[in-house]
Amino acid sequence: MPLTILSQFSQLYTYIPNDSKFKALIQGGSGSMVIDSSFNLIGIVNTHATDEKNETNGINLFQSISSDYKENTKPNIMEDLRKKLQSDKIQTIKLNPNKV
Repeated sequence: MPLTILSQFSQLYTYIPNDSKFKALIQGGSGSMVIDSSFNLIGIVNTHATDEKNETNGINLFQSISSDYKENTKPNIMEDLRKKLQSDKIQTIKLNPNKV
C-alpha cells in the first residue's frame, strides 16, 4: 500500500505558568490525544517547551482555525482521512463504517 501523509499547519499552544497547579505534558507526551469539552478529538500533542516563567504544549489541530486558504476552504484532516479511507475501500468503525 502506498504511504499517504495528511498534514496541515494549524497549531494551538497552551499557556501554563510555572507556579500553576497545572503541568504541561513532558517528554514522552507527544502523540497524546487532545479533546474538547464534549470529548471530541480535536488534535494531537507534538511539542513541549519551557522557559524560566512558563511551560507550553504545542497541539496539531485536525481542523484549521485560519481563514486565509485557497478558495476560502479550511482544511479538515478528519474529512480528508475519511475520503482517503473511502477511496482505498478501508473500513473502520467510526470514520468509514460498513453500511449493511
